[in-house]
Amino acid sequence: MCIVSFYRNNDQIVLTHNRDEEIKRLASTDVEEHVFLGKTYRAPVDQRAKGTWMFLSDQYMACILNGGKEKTIIKDAHYRLSRGIILLHLLKYNSVPEFIKAENLSAIAPFTIFVYDRIAQESYKLFWNEKELTVEEFGSENFISHSSTTLYTEAQAAYNTTQLENGLQWTPEEIYEKHFALKMEDGQVAPGLATTSITQIRVENNTGKMQYWQLF
Repeated sequence: MCIVSFYRNNDQIVLTHNRDEEIKRLASTDVEEHVFLGKTYRAPVDQRAKGTWMFLSDQYMACILNGGKEKTIIKDAHYRLSRGIILLHLLKYNSVPEFIKAENLSAIAPFTIFVYDRIAQESYKLFWNEKELTVEEFGSENFISHSSTTLYTEAQAAYNTTQLENGLQWTPEEIYEKHFALKMEDGQVAPGLATTSITQIRVENNTGKMQYWQLF
């Protein structure tokens, strides 16, 4: 995982996520509604670990990417929980700073989380490298993008950003087309690895909608 873009333009917010994953890894064929600790959220579901890579709730729109801020080599380690479950743990907290302060990340693989708090109207990137959690706060910034450090070089990540950075006037459909054009093809990095789906959250006048396109 992956490529993500975030746009905020007046009352419309669009978060789009390319999931780069093993083609053989099964996922739900549509967005499903679930309840976690009394909080309702919508998300596609990873059938192996039962977590997700992106969700929408009344408070949060969030997604997770493989790898932290710096490129790391993932070892054959036994991790305590799937990163897709850790993402859902945001729902345990009333704010992102609470998650940062209280969530136990010991024995969790490196990740990047992008989260937008719909109530506070603030955006964050959270980077975990198995030792420490670092945070970038974006406040009311209108455009943010990120590419997985484990799958994209700095040059590739910069290219992805240039392809996405002028999208504040694009429709959600045009944003999807840009993400589709950037999708990873099978074998581009490794055989059997590709962009398996694209998921998009749109929030307009505080009404949220989630769309999911399964490519494999």
